[in-house]
Amino acid sequence: MDRASKVGRAVAQAPELELAGVAGFEGVIGGQRTPEIVEPVRQFLSNIRQTAEELMAAGAFRAGHPVILSAGGSAFFDQVVDVFTTDRNKYALPVDVVIRSGCYLTHDHATYRGSSPFLGTGDADFQPAIEVWARVLSTPEPGLAIIDAGKRDVSTDIRMPLVLRRLRDGQLEELAEVTVDHVNDQHGYLHLAEGHGDLLRVGDLVQLGISHPCTTFDKWRAIPVV
Repeated sequence: MDRASKVGRAVAQAPELELAGVAGFEGVIGGQRTPEIVEPVRQFLSNIRQTAEELMAAGAFRAGHPVILSAGGSAFFDQVVDVFTTDRNKYALPVDVVIRSGCYLTHDHATYRGSSPFLGTGDADFQPAIEVWARVLSTPEPGLAIIDAGKRDVSTDIRMPLVLRRLRDGQLEELAEVTVDHVNDQHGYLHLAEGHGDLLRVGDLVQLGISHPCTTFDKWRAIPVV
């Protein structure tokens, strides 16, 4: 944070620049809601706040505008709000808090579902609102089905998609015994648990739940809203 303060002071001294605020991204620290992750996340956010307060005291911010404090991946937005807004009256200048939690648009079935601050609290949780449907193209051997969705269709940077349901003859059925084993550019390889090799056949539609929707958005020029 010392380097951030130095950059802020340098910006304030440059006649062609104006210092608008201080921002950071805590998401790289981790995504699990455990004490080992939450504590350094809060410390990082506290450092952002402290840097802003030091720059306020130094008169570094542009005059006549609220100071922008910004952070917030989609896992710890609640921590951002808590750290940045607690004792808000202690700020020397007006502050606008901006959280950048892009996954709030759709949530997901895995990564952010598991790190939601509402999980297990009894409060209304976010509901996943993005999914990808694929068709079974081939069942070349027992326990294996090939679908027409791969890296160009779904995110795989954190974990593989979840196989949720099968649509056949207008009927939906849960598929707890089927997982995505791996993908290539345009195809996915589904593993069917032993004894469940007949769950999928050519022509079935498979509903995939997404992990990390940000890297699914960029794969589609248009996303139907149902």
